[in-house]
Amino acid sequence: MDEVYRADIVLALLDEPSHGVGAELALATRHKMTVIGAGCRGQKVSRFIIGMLEVSDTGHYFEYEHLDEVVEKVVELAASNGHAMCAGARI
Repeated sequence: MDEVYRADIVLALLDEPSHGVGAELALATRHKMTVIGAGCRGQKVSRFIIGMLEVSDTGHYFEYEHLDEVVEKVVELAASNGHAMCAGARI
């Protein structure tokens, strides 16, 4: 939990089912952290996680086709939430 709370932004690639990612995202959204969930277009992603991110003031969910789209979207969302992406950013 400490690592989640130390992050400037929490990014989760939601392509594969995972134990614990939903809990980490819930902790981060509860603490009003910027949380970004990305799912590969065509892959099944937990409806619970998508819904949690969509109703959160600081959560974002999007689908991507290529990983470079994830980088572009993270930079865009970080800037819109007042985060300066730099070498020292903790994601």
